[in-house]
Amino acid sequence: MLGLVTVFMVSVLIFCAVNLLPGDFAQAILGQGATPEAVEAIRRDLGLDQPIVQRYFSWFLGAIQGDFGTVVPMYANYIDAHSTKLAHADDVGNLWMLDNSRICKRWWMA
Repeated sequence: MLGLVTVFMVSVLIFCAVNLLPGDFAQAILGQGATPEAVEAIRRDLGLDQPIVQRYFSWFLGAIQGDFGTVVPMYANYIDAHSTKLAHADDVGNLWMLDNSRICKRWWMA
């Protein structure tokens, strides 16, 4: 139970710290030459126009269900954007285990 409370509190602190950063995230994505309509559309699309409490609980409930949000430069789901990297990491891990099993067999047979 204490672990769940700790995870919740850390997530609240990090979420609040990120929201305290200076600047407008939507403006930073589009650059200085963006029109106010484009900035507002990005803010609406990312949910930045909602109150901070609503944004936090929306993110938290999504994270519990495995939805960690959107990778902004790609506008893709977090899991979809990183699935190829995870697949390659799995291949590297399998090769590492295979190599270590060979080393252990050589050591065991010696």
